[in-house]
Amino acid sequence: MFKLKRIINSGTSAPEPIRLPKKTNTTLHPGELLRISMNKLAPCTSTDYPDFVSLGTYSGDEVVCFAVTEDMLFECECHDKTNTPRIGEQYDIYCDDYTSLELGNLNSEGAATILGVNGNTITVRFKRIYMV
Repeated sequence: MFKLKRIINSGTSAPEPIRLPKKTNTTLHPGELLRISMNKLAPCTSTDYPDFVSLGTYSGDEVVCFAVTEDMLFECECHDKTNTPRIGEQYDIYCDDYTSLELGNLNSEGAATILGVNGNTITVRFKRIYMV
């Protein structure tokens, strides 16, 4: 589960929640990373940059969420046994059970940049890579 830790250089500490449609027959969990797929929200895959973070299901067809921006720092539990997170490295991400994170491939274009490590808790920032 990704928890918003703080918004850098912002006058607010809480993003504005919005309701958006989700893909049919999709179960979303609070703190889950979401992306837009065919004009509806769906869970991120390992190499996707997240567009939104779920706050919970509002009704059967909608989810309450907030938009992810590059100035947001998130905390999550990381119980990865194969990778040791290091500050400044970028990884693809895998959420195995929506409560903890597994680091995927070390990747210069990875969606998550590690900004802090404190035991099993890591701080990440999601930064888009723009191809020109």
